[in-house]
Amino acid sequence: MSRLKTTCIIDTYNHERFVCDAIESALTQTLPFDEILVVDDASTDQSRSILQERYGDHERIELIFRSSNGGQLACIQSGVLAASGDICCFLDGDDRLHSNYLERLLPHYQDHRQCTCAFVSCEEFDYLIRRPFSRPGNQIAGFSVGITLLGNTFIGAPTSCLSFRREILKKIFTYPLVIDWLIRSDYYMIGVSSLLGARKYYVDEKLVSFRWHDQNNSWTCKEKLASYRRRLSLNRLRCFYESSLGMDAESLYDDLHREFETWVNPRWKLLSLYARTNLQIIKNIIRKMSQIASLIKHKIRTRLHPKESEVGSEHYCTLLYHDDE
Repeated sequence: MSRLKTTCIIDTYNHERFVCDAIESALTQTLPFDEILVVDDASTDQSRSILQERYGDHERIELIFRSSNGGQLACIQSGVLAASGDICCFLDGDDRLHSNYLERLLPHYQDHRQCTCAFVSCEEFDYLIRRPFSRPGNQIAGFSVGITLLGNTFIGAPTSCLSFRREILKKIFTYPLVIDWLIRSDYYMIGVSSLLGARKYYVDEKLVSFRWHDQNNSWTCKEKLASYRRRLSLNRLRCFYESSLGMDAESLYDDLHREFETWVNPRWKLLSLYARTNLQIIKNIIRKMSQIASLIKHKIRTRLHPKESEVGSEHYCTLLYHDDE
């Protein structure tokens, strides 16, 4: 089997304090990237001059300077359109990759040809955060079409932990309303990939350092206006793909329990989200109870007889995103 070509796409906006750390972490991999693309989203600080001075003539780095600020997803899209790698890995300009990131990630793509997305765990620095953990281990995620479209639940990780095969990225970036996603590009990429039927592989290793600092845009997501705008964006996204992919919502309702059964060792949190979606959408009480019974039965069965080769992770860093509406 020929070696897969790899691309690291680094998106940055006004990260003059951090972007060189991000780039150096991509350059110093024990298994080198074939291509490193740094996309600056029309920064207004000294980022451009710093990047040109340090990396303008670097043989392994291509600098892309956008003429106008379009937000995080538009910035990433510019990198995807310029990428030539079979596997594209993403890195925010204020985060860092561990030196063995690619060495640990790439074999999972080579060994699991059915997986079109792989994501890793992360550790936080510059800010102390405690997150709950449970059983460790790698996992091939089940399908997540229904729970994404109907339950507003997103299976994935922060942007810097994500990677995709380039063939699915071509399909992910056909959406005409990229401007909706000025921040939280991870929501978009993991959500759309789920709707496209992606199989996702979770690598239970902390291979990314995620930086919390005074300019993290994700803090604004808790503001009421930002939360409302995000839900409008999610609604437009769901309606677009429901129509363009010819999805039958009624069939998805009926098959939620079957989708859940594609998961090996699903966490209790995921079971509760499937059950909640079921209760909110399905009107017939007999169908509701029958589906919930099937959900619980599968969870108990996989709990009692786990497949040792695919131990499910309960790591919170897999980011079971869920927006209440």
